[in-house]
Amino acid sequence: MTVRVYVLPMVDTLIGAHNYRSAKYFRVRDNPPLAGLENIAYNCIDYGMENVCILIADVTVAQHTILSAQTDVLSAPQNIDNNLTAGAVTTVKNFLESLNIPANWVSTADTYRDVLRLVGWLFQFMQRVQGLNPEKLFVAPNTLSTTYGQLSAGMQAALLQAAQSFAFNTTGLQSSTTLRVILKNLADQFNARPLDSGLMVL
Repeated sequence: MTVRVYVLPMVDTLIGAHNYRSAKYFRVRDNPPLAGLENIAYNCIDYGMENVCILIADVTVAQHTILSAQTDVLSAPQNIDNNLTAGAVTTVKNFLESLNIPANWVSTADTYRDVLRLVGWLFQFMQRVQGLNPEKLFVAPNTLSTTYGQLSAGMQAALLQAAQSFAFNTTGLQSSTTLRVILKNLADQFNARPLDSGLMVL
């Protein structure tokens, strides 16, 4: 078995009176996983309350084939220290941007680990934000082009408080600055610190 990294949706499943949130294609309580994906050890880093996560899983070749064949799953190569090719840059940018993850910075100078680490830290930051303000950031009409000044007062305050809790520079939180710029700037302030997912260090 090999530890591999994926970006994939999260889903909400109502079982009885309780709502369970989990990585798509994996077991949710009594709901079975996609056939072939049973008994996999994995950890998730979710994007706050947004329905996407980085999933790090110890999988067989057959399980990797099943998971990577899903059209809404982005698979990293086994060696995440490889640089992205030009074609991979386009694929990664389009996939991440479709999920409201700023990715216009991704280039062939980046390794997959570089990209996954920054995105993982962004996800960690958003977990802090939504612990302070339990509402989704990307609810219509919000997109990456939405400015800080267009957000609700609660979301503005949560972004500011979360940034301050990490001792980040908050001068970029300006009324006319877009979420695309703000989120990338804040993720950059983790300074490429290694991110331990439990199964792999990004």
